[in-house]
Amino acid sequence: MHRLGVCEWEVKLWISSEGESNGAWRIVVSNVTGHTCIIHIYREVEDSSKQRVVYHSTSGQGPLHGLPVNAQYKPLGVLDQKRLLARKSNTTYCYDFPLAFEAALDKSWSQHSGTNNPKHKANLRVKELVFADQKGSWGTPLVSVERQPGLNDVGMVAWRMEMSTPEFPSGRTILIVSNDVTFKNGSFGPSEDAFFQAVTDVACTQKLPLIYLAANSGARIGVAEEDYARIRSSVIAHELKLSSGELRWVIDTIVGKEDGLGVENLSGSGAIASAYSKAYKETFTLTYVTGRTVGIGAYLARLGMRCIQRLDQPIILTGFSALNKLLGREVYSSHMQLGGPKIMATNGVVHLTVSDDLEGISAILKWLSFVPSYAGGPLPILSPLDSPERPVEYLPETSCDPRAAICGAMDGSGKWLGGMFDRDSFIETLEGWARTVVTGTCEAWRNTCRNCCC
Repeated sequence: MHRLGVCEWEVKLWISSEGESNGAWRIVVSNVTGHTCIIHIYREVEDSSKQRVVYHSTSGQGPLHGLPVNAQYKPLGVLDQKRLLARKSNTTYCYDFPLAFEAALDKSWSQHSGTNNPKHKANLRVKELVFADQKGSWGTPLVSVERQPGLNDVGMVAWRMEMSTPEFPSGRTILIVSNDVTFKNGSFGPSEDAFFQAVTDVACTQKLPLIYLAANSGARIGVAEEDYARIRSSVIAHELKLSSGELRWVIDTIVGKEDGLGVENLSGSGAIASAYSKAYKETFTLTYVTGRTVGIGAYLARLGMRCIQRLDQPIILTGFSALNKLLGREVYSSHMQLGGPKIMATNGVVHLTVSDDLEGISAILKWLSFVPSYAGGPLPILSPLDSPERPVEYLPETSCDPRAAICGAMDGSGKWLGGMFDRDSFIETLEGWARTVVTGTCEAWRNTCRNCCC
């Protein structure tokens, strides 16, 4: 249904029985991310006071509770329109990522059946971070708020997430910062740069892991809205005559009431590049490329040093059409030729590739399972699944398979031959780069290890 662009659907059932369940039922399923289904079950009940049949929730009060069953469906709301706009950019709307984190957390707990999940409290608690001052200039502190999604007036949003994980059942805190691709195409202006740096400063001060969800169009450049009718007076440019005789205009500056139309965006890009590079040295940074990331967004993906890329999203500095114009012929036909996984996963920029956003969020949580809750803190340790006394049974007959030596393998008869580290704990990174070297992270009796095998 998600591939068809359907985010919500309704099914009507008729149950014929002698019990209380006899009658008409309606099941409404909402799935805005493609991986997080929210199900509401209603019963058709006659409202005798108004002589009509209405939805009646079986538990709690669903969004359709009390409405007539023949009421018209509402047109797309603001959130639905933004989700549709994000979908046209082939990514997930930024405010739906907390749902994806919740689904990935539930999946993580289900894979650790031996670990006690504290059912008395939620696995994930999310608070949005916003500027304390509505103007939101450089140096403005951030405050936590609880508000409806989609109310941001900056093309970047952030959350403080407190999550209960199998490694930290009592809870750990991470910071998430994400581009809003529905706000000016996710471009970076002065406000976005100031916000990104503010989040980065919080991560460095509190030594918390910082996750950047990248989907953007690079630094912003534009024409002042109030001067469209007087375009000549709002753009200062000079002539450039080419050797072929063609006349072109080079833009020097753009004049307008709104800040963030010209070169000031590049200054902000330099500032956040420096801040993110500093954050890598002082705490844990990880970038997940969930949508096309351009220019400064691509630089950030590299400066964070740890990067996960979705298979259908490029990391580029310049678009292919601009390069074709520069070269004077059609050399490239898509952004993927410049910054797709076949390029970035083989040159060492990208550590892991994933097929969709739920897999990407799951990869983030798996990576965090090897990371302390704060920089310099104790490493996460779980009860070991493998006995420390078990022998290393894998013995190569001819050439050694490093992956089998690390995490074990099946022999010809189907018997498991244990390797040097815990079974199913090895996560290989940089698989496409320097193929004669195998690198990754794994566990030895649930203790985090990093290894390198040639």
